[in-house]
Amino acid sequence: IAIKILLMALISFGGFYCNKSSNFENFKWWSDKKPANFVSKFHQRPPNLLRPGILHFSSVKSQKYYLHDKGARIIKSSHFMKRYHLGRKISFVCVAQGIPRPHITWIKDGLELNAYAAYDHVSISEWRLSRHRLKSKVEIDPAMPKDEGFYECQSDNKFSIDTRGFLAKYSPN
Repeated sequence: IAIKILLMALISFGGFYCNKSSNFENFKWWSDKKPANFVSKFHQRPPNLLRPGILHFSSVKSQKYYLHDKGARIIKSSHFMKRYHLGRKISFVCVAQGIPRPHITWIKDGLELNAYAAYDHVSISEWRLSRHRLKSKVEIDPAMPKDEGFYECQSDNKFSIDTRGFLAKYSPN
């Protein structure tokens, strides 16, 4: 209803004219009578990087490694950029699948989070969703300025490796 009111206001101001039907394809610019391009950015999907022709590999062997049918794939992950406030909780989530079920490793600025002694306020949780899926979540509570950096979720099994990166930025209150 709000869209119809907005469109009627645009039509009444003379910016657009419309044919008998009122769908977006029939709206035309007033001056040149060419169809307007209404492209919705909300329903577009990112390109499928696993489709042939999108990624370029240096050899056939590396292509077979990264595009293996049973290889580890991260199928869900958190947003790539997270802004946080001091004292709040930061959390990143990764869901990976593969045959056999992949192992997920969390990395911050090139160092594995499990092995880094300075991170005593970091907790890593894992859930087995199915025989071939694993969900992992890293929570940092309370957040401090030293938690700013680049975090990675790396899933791997014996067939391939997949990674996702996240950027955590401190924003003052």
